[in-house]
Amino acid sequence: RKVPIANLSISEANTRLKDLVKKYLKKVYPFDRELRTDESAYEWWSYMDKDRSGDAQPLRLAVRISALVPNSMADERTGSTFTWLNSPLRSRQQVKTFVRTVQIRSWYKHDPS
Repeated sequence: RKVPIANLSISEANTRLKDLVKKYLKKVYPFDRELRTDESAYEWWSYMDKDRSGDAQPLRLAVRISALVPNSMADERTGSTFTWLNSPLRSRQQVKTFVRTVQIRSWYKHDPS
């Protein structure tokens, strides 16, 4: 089923997206702003989304895409930690205590390098 995108027909949305990609590759407004060293890709796209040049819907899509996590490793690791820490001896602890224990453990295990 063909669903309109941002109240545009499929062909209009496709044309606008192609135009935006060309502007992005050529670094033409609104994509002429450089990525700062202290800025993530998500923050850059979020800044672009604040510019209301008429291409807001495709920019919002870019913000959402840049917010995606490319893998679920962090979730898998946290799940394993929950299983490991929730032994029969500790099964009576409160949820708040349990979550804080996992947070503290992940903070100590974090290697910033």
